[in-house]
Amino acid sequence: MVTVTVPDGTALNSAPSVLNVSANATVNPARSVVQDFSGAVTYTVTAENGTPQEWTVNVAVLPPTGSGANAITAFSLPEQNSSVIDTDNHTVTVNVADGTYLYGQPAELEISQGATIDPLPTAERDFTDPTPYMVTSENGTEQEWIVNVNVSPPTGSGDNAITGFALPVQNSADIDTGNNTITVNVPDGTILNVAPQLLQVSLCGLPFHRQSMNYRILVHRCSIPSRRKTGQNRYGL
Repeated sequence: MVTVTVPDGTALNSAPSVLNVSANATVNPARSVVQDFSGAVTYTVTAENGTPQEWTVNVAVLPPTGSGANAITAFSLPEQNSSVIDTDNHTVTVNVADGTYLYGQPAELEISQGATIDPLPTAERDFTDPTPYMVTSENGTEQEWIVNVNVSPPTGSGDNAITGFALPVQNSADIDTGNNTITVNVPDGTILNVAPQLLQVSLCGLPFHRQSMNYRILVHRCSIPSRRKTGQNRYGL
């Protein structure tokens, strides 16, 4: 039996660089034949007088050298509330506000000393869904990490009503919040291709937190023209 010790990472699918046998003996397979030394390899050596002898070659691979650390040690997105690194489950949980843009590079991504990461921290990623990173330690041990982003519920008021409405010429306007309609009564002959004189909506927060609501505006012409009432406060657009 022959035992060969090699460093970690050595290519084991190869032909031996040295294979010497007794004088006038032969060996099968020949030294130039490529073998897979990840398992035991057998050679048959035949003496000059024809006596065969099997020899087994075993290759022992030394343990990896260098650090085995393959962790994400720091992570953040450009706009976030907080982030938590779970070293047991190899996950990073990032909490962001509603409306945060989730496509781009991490603001911060640090890994164990001597390790490498794929893709690189400079790569733009879509963090809408769980996002994987592969961290490889100095000694070649791989570990997948998953980045999960939690988006906070929308903030601000949910009110989305029209609270005030008027045309330049009208008799009256009735806002029906139950059916989301506005009924406006105008004198006969009123020009209706106009912008509203008054259009007020609910107070709310940022535009992208606002839920939309469709209103139908119904205009009724009166058969007998009437004058507009004066002296009432109006807020024009």
